[in-house]
Amino acid sequence: MSKIVKPMSPASQKSKGCNNSRRNFLAYSTATLTASGLLLIGCKEDDPVPPALTAPKAPSNLTADNVTTGQITLSWKDNADDEDGFSIERSTMMDSGFAEVSTVGKDIVTYVDKSVDPATTYYYKVRAKKGALFSDYSNVVNSMTGEEMMTVSFGEGDIAILNYAYALEQLEAAFYTQVVDGAYYAGADAEEKAVMMDLKLHEVSHRELFKKALGEAAIPGLKPNFTKIDFASRDSVLNTAKAFEDLGVSAYNGAGQFIKDAVYLTLAGKIVSVEARHASAIRDLINPDSMDFAGDDIIDPDTGLEITRTFKQVLDTATPFLNLEGITLDTSGLPTDPGFQIAMS
Repeated sequence: MSKIVKPMSPASQKSKGCNNSRRNFLAYSTATLTASGLLLIGCKEDDPVPPALTAPKAPSNLTADNVTTGQITLSWKDNADDEDGFSIERSTMMDSGFAEVSTVGKDIVTYVDKSVDPATTYYYKVRAKKGALFSDYSNVVNSMTGEEMMTVSFGEGDIAILNYAYALEQLEAAFYTQVVDGAYYAGADAEEKAVMMDLKLHEVSHRELFKKALGEAAIPGLKPNFTKIDFASRDSVLNTAKAFEDLGVSAYNGAGQFIKDAVYLTLAGKIVSVEARHASAIRDLINPDSMDFAGDDIIDPDTGLEITRTFKQVLDTATPFLNLEGITLDTSGLPTDPGFQIAMS
């Protein structure tokens, strides 16, 4: 008849050197199911305590290319020697919306993404995994699919104006995201960092608001071109922020007269008031306690009204900061005749 071996009592374990109190409750080194019953073997003095698991080192030097039409090839440096594999995440936005698109095994440092749409910018990041543990993420890279020119139409009327605003908000959101994610510029104090974070959150929320309002009529995500901006320089960052915020205010002021839908006009009015506060805050960082927030460069000294810009003037200023390789922007649907009119008595 088979015999069940009972676990040693805590006292017996302690007398034999097995005095790890954390293991007293489950004082078994192995459990084996035999044909005659469950064999339980007690804690042994020489049983080692398993070491705590640590996350693997993060991969680095992630790159992406689209040399082959219809796919994007990723490669990275493996800095770990104990990973189980890698998780690849993808999004169509630089700072949000990432989801796992695939995994690869241990020591594999390339991945070909074939589940891509033409003429679309994709953002990627990779992390190593070991069991339930994950490393930090690699750097984020992006690549745009398609080699043929793609025409991006803003639509017509109010939809065209909303896409116009959406494109500007994409640009501003990408700019402030890069400022914050890049650990700010040299010499940024706590107040300046707080302002930059607030501006990032505002512009991202504006971008997402327009994207949701437009629905299927929204233009795709646009890729920024910030090669002329020195993100380590306070002067470069603040002067670029000043230019973007002033441009945004003048763009909304110029577009408002063409909006036909009163709901959209109200939305634009609310956003331009926020953009004006952004412009004022940036000018105060550049020249504290000055009157620059109402300088002659933004306020017409003859009328006392803020300067407005036409659609063309704004686009001519903004597009150099966009990477439009392979893309033609069709803005012909932007209106030329005023739309929403308020009767004045």
